[in-house]
Amino acid sequence: MERESLWQELRASLLASMENGGWPFVGVQGHPDLADRAQREGLSLWEPPFVDDPAGVAPLDAIEPRQKALESGFRAGAASLWVTAGMAGLDSSSDFLWQAQCLRWSIRPPFRRGQGVALVGGSGCGKSTLAKKLGGRLGLPVQDVDEVIALHAGKSIPRIFSEDGEAAFRRLETEATCRAFQSPAVLALGGGAWESEAIREAARASGYAVLWIAEHPGRVWDRVARDPGRPLAQERKAFMDRWRSRMPRWSEAAMVLPLGRSASRLAETLALHLVSP
Repeated sequence: MERESLWQELRASLLASMENGGWPFVGVQGHPDLADRAQREGLSLWEPPFVDDPAGVAPLDAIEPRQKALESGFRAGAASLWVTAGMAGLDSSSDFLWQAQCLRWSIRPPFRRGQGVALVGGSGCGKSTLAKKLGGRLGLPVQDVDEVIALHAGKSIPRIFSEDGEAAFRRLETEATCRAFQSPAVLALGGGAWESEAIREAARASGYAVLWIAEHPGRVWDRVARDPGRPLAQERKAFMDRWRSRMPRWSEAAMVLPLGRSASRLAETLALHLVSP
């Protein structure tokens, strides 16, 4: 009964966080069965969401001293940060998260010099702006795939959706994105692009580094809500549901937490950790 009570408390906390646009992260140290249960119900982001697997995630609030724990985790191969639902909403944690992220990049650079970079994530998370800033620092051409699609189709993305339907848009998106992977560049992919197996395969074959811009979905909704240029950002619940359904695929890529930093700051920090081929 005690464990069932703990589960219900955890589940309620996560669902409340998600309803408010927060992160559906599991933070159950020492209770892998509860973490697995949350995973089955779609309440967690990474598998496994506990520290026992060094190739999984690095904890932020489970082991002291934190700096040493994070460094050990990153050197062992951890690619992601584990944040509990409660800690994710604390402004006071932002600086620590940023420092941890920079530490990860210094130990495991996000990409090599000259390597193409693809940015994935939800509509409105800042991919296009970051791509322009990052392309300038890397000396690589920049392509916003949505802009390429609109140019090729001779009409805007909203018109493609309204006149031809989402399925037609997805076909155009797959064709344009796969072409873009043929030479090194900084690419801003559409919010749903990473759901396509053909696009993921093209990315793997191209040798591109793929970065997930893991912006807070509630913050993104406040930014793009009912933007006429974003046909899939017209209703909050549908927007949040779509975001959550796509997170498992996005989480396959290396994560970049903006944490309130500007696109210029993110690009500068990412470029700072470049290594030669």
